Amino acid sequence: KNKLQPLRMGICSSQPVLPLSQAVSQLIGSSKALSGGSFKIEHIKDAKDPRFPAVVEAIARSFAGTTDQGPDTTVGWIFDCSLEPGKELAAGPSEPRRKWFDWFAKFCVLFGLSRGGVFALTENDKVIGATVAILPGRSSDMSSCEMMGLFLKAGFPPGGDDTSNVCGSINARDEVTQKAMADLQKAHVPQDMQRLYIFNLGVLPEAQGKGAGSALLSWLAEVADAEGCPAWLETSGAQHEAFYSRKGGFVVKERKNVVAKAGPKDASDSTLTLIGMLRPKSG
Repeated sequence: KNKLQPLRMGICSSQPVLPLSQAVSQLIGSSKALSGGSFKIEHIKDAKDPRFPAVVEAIARSFAGTTDQGPDTTVGWIFDCSLEPGKELAAGPSEPRRKWFDWFAKFCVLFGLSRGGVFALTENDKVIGATVAILPGRSSDMSSCEMMGLFLKAGFPPGGDDTSNVCGSINARDEVTQKAMADLQKAHVPQDMQRLYIFNLGVLPEAQGKGAGSALLSWLAEVADAEGCPAWLETSGAQHEAFYSRKGGFVVKERKNVVAKAGPKDASDSTLTLIGMLRPKSG
């Protein structure tokens, strides 16, 4: 196994991206989870890959929400805490919502590329889903220098909707959420522990309900088993908790409330319950 090698940006310099392990490389072409079906896994190595825009789109549209599907409960709350978690949008995504989630997805995918952990789920050569995963031996820590480099590539966060600042700002909610995630990881999967960290996972709205998300999660479980390590993720909402538990074998390790402080005109604070989930090491 590769030893833990966090990115050390220093004077804004980075280490080369570690290659995939032999076990993970083999699973891209011969996965039991995907055998006999039309789904395939593709490793996205850099932003020059022609599938890069489709990967960003899959995550952005999956997380932004539609009139038939609610936004991702965690990121949706960061963007706009005035909406009922998991509830469908009353109208199609607004222009500010679309632009913000496009930015969010691009930032996440670029972050994953620097760690060699971006994978697309394709069907008939079309990207229908994607995941950013921090593979064993790689750090999820981000230095301020790396963050600035990602901002230069992805751009700075665009503004939100009229209701995005109802309970504090987007940045404030993001900060308290990131801290809560870090606390959960420190308690259950410290950085010196070999683990697969599922940073995010998304499937195009029109491809949902057809087994794509389950196939992508099953493939990630295969990766963890092949690497002989547990898998970790953070999520929120009963629907997501049930999906990861039922389809991936994840168990709840801790629930942690994240509070967005009310602004001067707000009636009360807004609270998100973040859920840390672990898939135990196989065997």
